[in-house]
Amino acid sequence: MFEFTLKAEAYFDKIGSTLIKVIIGCFEETTISGALKVPRYDSTVLEFTDDGAVFKIYLERYDLQDSSTEFASYPLEQVFSWTTDINLCYESQVSLVTDNSGATLSSTTNIVLIENPTLKDAVTGLVYPILTIDRKIPSYSTIFVRGQTHSSAVFAVLKGFVTVCGNEQITTDDSSNSVFDISLIGDLISDSWTHFDLTAIHSTQSAELPLNECPVTSFTVCEDDACVTQYDSNSIRIAGFTLQVNVHIPIRPTTVYLKSSTISGNTHIDPILIKVCGYETFTLVDSNPYSAEYEVFRGDQITETSDFFVNSHSDECPTHRYELKMDEAGL
Repeated sequence: MFEFTLKAEAYFDKIGSTLIKVIIGCFEETTISGALKVPRYDSTVLEFTDDGAVFKIYLERYDLQDSSTEFASYPLEQVFSWTTDINLCYESQVSLVTDNSGATLSSTTNIVLIENPTLKDAVTGLVYPILTIDRKIPSYSTIFVRGQTHSSAVFAVLKGFVTVCGNEQITTDDSSNSVFDISLIGDLISDSWTHFDLTAIHSTQSAELPLNECPVTSFTVCEDDACVTQYDSNSIRIAGFTLQVNVHIPIRPTTVYLKSSTISGNTHIDPILIKVCGYETFTLVDSNPYSAEYEVFRGDQITETSDFFVNSHSDECPTHRYELKMDEAGL
């Protein structure tokens, strides 16, 4: 690299000059390093620092109805930056390799560099590597991207992971959780919601995908075991990872169904036994006014109030409280 001054002369003896910097070639770099660009290329490129990595590419399952989503492509010059110890001298080639040693080119078929290695463009002097990922094949893969100067001895390797979701299966880990057997006392006065946490009930995994790499992301409560009809959301609803039951609306003992869905749209359905008391009714054993004599100074004299009423569903919703009121209106 060298510098020179360009001098221009015009009429009337007006003279101007400027400093011109010309790069003839980069041949003396002794170090090179790579980094993930910020801001990131898009939302699927993540900063990820586990196990010596610097990035992760995270992809959901492709759209089965849209063939254009079968592959994902990344212009790596927009994902990574490479710098050397000489200003304005960058990488001369980029390759996909098998490990941190950078010695062997990758031969995988589902994650490929279109040209491996990708060399410096003869016109621009820059490198334009294109990474292509097959989204039809679920995987959790470690990849290594090598950036090199003109000298094969001067290079750096960036480690990353690629996740392609798609075949994860849902397992119910906590079948004894209270959400699967709900029995509540109703509130006949106003809406009141009881919450059940769904966070740790399920896990996901497959032969290719590690535990919860492609997690459960949503839930639906349904009337039927095929989850064709959604349950009345005024009575039971989902808010994020919480199931909420409105105890103002009585529910006779029944089974509803919780459908869990992963990030890829894979589903799993669990039955929920549920009962919200408030549907029971009371009738008088004797419609005639109650009459009794209580003698002063005889100590406690007990009247069994349960003898006055019949609870229509005492086995499901037992009477739990009696109140003495001053009039027939219960006031």
